[in-house]
Amino acid sequence: MKLYKQAELSRLYANIFETGYAKIMEGGSVDPLAALPDADDRMAVALVIRIPAEIRNRILGGMQPLRSEMPELYYYPGEDMHITLLEILRGRKGLRRPDAGQTEQYTACIKAALRGNPPFSVCMQGLTASDGAMMVKGFYEEPLARIRRGLRAVLREKGVFFEERYETCSCHITVARFSQKISDPDRFIKFLEENAETAWGSWTVESLELTYHNWYDSKKETLETFTLTGNSKGKGIGKTYGI
Repeated sequence: MKLYKQAELSRLYANIFETGYAKIMEGGSVDPLAALPDADDRMAVALVIRIPAEIRNRILGGMQPLRSEMPELYYYPGEDMHITLLEILRGRKGLRRPDAGQTEQYTACIKAALRGNPPFSVCMQGLTASDGAMMVKGFYEEPLARIRRGLRAVLREKGVFFEERYETCSCHITVARFSQKISDPDRFIKFLEENAETAWGSWTVESLELTYHNWYDSKKETLETFTLTGNSKGKGIGKTYGI
């Protein structure tokens, strides 16, 4: 597996932690909705990568020691774990589900961006944290970056509205958020250090999902599913397109 800009991504994850360190030591930035994720109506539209059960279970098992010591944090269920490849409509309160015409526009742009791009591998290794969340660090092969660039370009070219909060190059899985102040910041940071290079596993990404979901992914609706191999069946309510 030839990872894309691995050193640059490592610096990004380190910078996220360094930027949030002081706040973490004060207990972190609390999101009140983390205690009631199903009440979160900050909806978004995003192209995401779903996580295989084997990787999810490995992460859940790895989180168990911290969960036992710090039950006050919100830990993502395995089925809600995901990697955001591109946020198309940023998460905000009251964002309505795209209608059929809007979904068709996004679908056409995604199909164009995926055309010619093969399946790619991602590798999850280590943990980092911001001032409000803990994340599994991810690294990836070049096609993921190419799809991101291509989709941004196609959306702009076609004049289709989209609004990333920021132009990301990350490939992380958010695994916990702060529903209360961290009870023991030193222990939290020690857990991060103990798992700084933990190998959570790698897999080949063959499908992507266009989803309408909230920040916690506890409420979600699959709008379309796309396959990079041309032989997978659709999921959810959407269609599957062979690329």
